Amino acid sequence: MSKSIRIYLVLLGVVILVLSLLQLNKTEIIDWQKSFDVDSKSPFGISVFNDEVDELLNHKIERISKTPYEYFSSEEVSEPLNILIVTRYVTEQGWKKMLDRIHQGDHVFVVDYDMNPIVMDTLNFDLENTLYQYHNNLKLTDRKFENNSIYIKEYPGNIGIGKYDPSTTKILGTSIGRNEDDVAVFIEVAFGKGKLFYHTEPMMLSNFYMLNDEDYKYTENVFSYLPDRKTLWFQHAPEVESSSVLRFILNQKPLRYAWYLSLFSLFLFVIFHAKRRQRVVPIIEPLRNTSAEFVKTIGNLYLQEGSNKDMAHKKAVYFLNRVRTELLIDTTKLDSTFSHRLQLKTGAKQEKIDRMLVLLEKALHEQAPVQQEELIELNQLIDEIYQ
Repeated sequence: MSKSIRIYLVLLGVVILVLSLLQLNKTEIIDWQKSFDVDSKSPFGISVFNDEVDELLNHKIERISKTPYEYFSSEEVSEPLNILIVTRYVTEQGWKKMLDRIHQGDHVFVVDYDMNPIVMDTLNFDLENTLYQYHNNLKLTDRKFENNSIYIKEYPGNIGIGKYDPSTTKILGTSIGRNEDDVAVFIEVAFGKGKLFYHTEPMMLSNFYMLNDEDYKYTENVFSYLPDRKTLWFQHAPEVESSSVLRFILNQKPLRYAWYLSLFSLFLFVIFHAKRRQRVVPIIEPLRNTSAEFVKTIGNLYLQEGSNKDMAHKKAVYFLNRVRTELLIDTTKLDSTFSHRLQLKTGAKQEKIDRMLVLLEKALHEQAPVQQEELIELNQLIDEIYQ
């Protein structure tokens, strides 16, 4: 077995081991988003309600993916119905269709935080942000249900019924308001031959509360107000999923890990195989950078032939330019901050740096003379500090 193959197998084994450890130590992330999705098993999805609603409504429920406007524009329905809407947006045109259905004898049951203005204007009620924001204690007004309240403590809504017409509206359920008074959250509004039932707290249908102790009994009691007849539940249109093999693989965790591992293995194989097959590339020595040697030669000439002051000034300017461009240190002020940063960058002794700064300032000062011994010392310090 060649060395490349051994390295390849070792890397592959390490990857498999790391993936296994990550999978064993993986913490399942809980989705606390208020999705109210009929297929979601997260705490605030409504998959449990979706499974149990058939039994709840005596198996007389039909799930509709069309909008209410599309359905009632294309279907001829003569019999009175129950209509269920759970946190689904309905257009104004759709509500006009359903208001006509209510007037003809249908019962529409809505569970949502909001209501279309055309419905509130037609049925003479409005909504207010009046509930206690940290929890809702939902209870029904009918005494036979007084033992089946539900306490919403996780992410409750804070919407209650404000003004309403007592001649057409009946309060079926309340919660505690901010002033510790009862605020309506569940109403029945008569309109023509039918009724609108409206509940402002969808959390009662979430998986979290449907599975929490006996909270489901509250939901059973709420839906007991609907007559025993066919119910149309207008749900969100299901997403059309691709039936491709790759999508199936990516949707299954074990297959998804196997797919990624296969891709990584193929990547490693290609790298090692190409490395074995590629032609030897000759090493071309890059051109030497002789700039530093040239500057040093010129400096030595100045040291032997030129003015001490002129040479010291040029050495100082060149040194500070290198510090700015190579060490990225500001050279505007040669103070203690500059000295400290230069010491950290070069690792030179602080005493040598401080002495060099004294000589640099003297070299840069226009009137200060520079002796030959100082020039030699400055040159040596620069070479020692910034090799």
